[in-house]
Amino acid sequence: MKKKWMDLVFTIAFMLMITVPLLMLNTAPEVESIQENRMLTSWPGIGFNREINEWYGHYFEDRIGLRSQAVTAYTSLTYHIFGEFAEDMHMFGTDGYVFPADEGYIEAYQRLRTDEELIGNFTKYLKRTKVYLQQREIPFVFLAGLDKKTVYPEYMPSSIHVQEDNESIMESLAAHLERADVPYVIPVEEYMREKQTKQLYNRMYDCAHWNDLGRMTAIRMADEKLAEQGLDMPVIDETDYDLTYEQRDRLEFVEVPIDEQVPVYHLKKQPTLWDDYDLTANAWLVEGTSIQYYSNSDALKKKRILIFHDSFLQDAKEFYCARYSQVFFVSRQNYECVQYYVNLIRPDAVIFENAERAFVDDLYAYTNLANVWYEPPYESFADLTEAEAAFQITLTAAENAEENDGSSTDEIRVKVDDARSYFVLQGEVLLPQELHGDLRGLHLYAKYKKRYYEINYPALTDGQPGVFAKLSEGQKNAAPEALAQQGDADQSGRMQDRLAFYMNMRIENKKEIKGGVQMILVDESTHTEYVVGTLELRQ
Repeated sequence: MKKKWMDLVFTIAFMLMITVPLLMLNTAPEVESIQENRMLTSWPGIGFNREINEWYGHYFEDRIGLRSQAVTAYTSLTYHIFGEFAEDMHMFGTDGYVFPADEGYIEAYQRLRTDEELIGNFTKYLKRTKVYLQQREIPFVFLAGLDKKTVYPEYMPSSIHVQEDNESIMESLAAHLERADVPYVIPVEEYMREKQTKQLYNRMYDCAHWNDLGRMTAIRMADEKLAEQGLDMPVIDETDYDLTYEQRDRLEFVEVPIDEQVPVYHLKKQPTLWDDYDLTANAWLVEGTSIQYYSNSDALKKKRILIFHDSFLQDAKEFYCARYSQVFFVSRQNYECVQYYVNLIRPDAVIFENAERAFVDDLYAYTNLANVWYEPPYESFADLTEAEAAFQITLTAAENAEENDGSSTDEIRVKVDDARSYFVLQGEVLLPQELHGDLRGLHLYAKYKKRYYEINYPALTDGQPGVFAKLSEGQKNAAPEALAQQGDADQSGRMQDRLAFYMNMRIENKKEIKGGVQMILVDESTHTEYVVGTLELRQ
């Protein structure tokens, strides 16, 4: 009887161990793990291919109930009993140095994970990005967030051997970027010199990132690279900051005691910052990523900078907000959205920062790197010939705006919400028969207050004219179109094509909302410009 009772208790306990964590599954759309310094896996959607099936496993591993408590307890007990790390996030090197311990990190240190194809595709992406921004006269630089192992290899565990004859990831990337003429900062040599007098990465705390001393050096080098391209902005100056050292008693993300002083820079004159929450809450983003926008009316220069960042520049606002009047931080997972944000923000400079470890981690998820291309900016065309043709504009969706009733076909009146910071109009243009044929050479632009915006850009497509067809939550997410759809028949019975557009404009002065947005079509093959029609804006 006693054995049966024990079996019953064991069975109930076992069932509770299985069912309780499942019942406590965290199904929130976005969850950040403080322990692991990352966003937990989001629901991958419904599908049956191999990639989605793998992400189902990642999702349940990340979201299972009591996961955080179990990881913390196991880590703490293992450290206090055995003096070792229980998880694969950390490992001890020599002289008390702590390094990340995941398999990819170690194999990259051994020079066993240099993926030339991935690096080549990434370089193609950066090259096209640089060319597009160059056409817009916007300085651009790529900044690499170096791994600690690259700067302090002498403190890695002596038991881990390196294939010295192989090329490292950063060596390969630098060579690719050099050949592609992409402005870049990969500060290996500079860090090797500076580490003789500065501790650029902490011995233990936050072993995956540079500290503020390392960050100051990298930002200064990026500033210098932007200045070489003509950006009228002073390079960051250390004398504008107070350098303090703050005590850290626990290793980041895990309950492991440490005793370390880490360097922290603080601006001597703290700016009063304003954040446009409407823009940050509603701008298009890859799920699980973020955008921060800071405005400082007392900044050194009335200039804007757009930073696509990894975790190395995650909290870098103090390094930019005193100099730039507007600073935008966008998670670099939105790499396909550069043209969207350039049109929305119109920055004076763009930085793309990427961690070295991403080349053995999540960069593999970006399978479209080599296929991302950009709609040419209107300013890239010269000596266009004006011509007339019959077009028809149709709005299919609007955000922070609505189409007024009674609009004519050649002039659409749009009421804009003057309480919002930007608006979006999505629709299509019915093309005249004479423009039927290869649509890849047709480009749509919006002209508003002497500025031109690309509105037919091909984000999220595989190299064909399309539309960035994602609106904010509450709007239907239409699939991107690889080619313009066939539309109505003309008088002869032949079908006419429709060219999709996605127009996103930021309202900088709400008192000046009134005005006309002229839609322009450029035929690249004939070097001809057409006025498609006018969108009349009203409050």
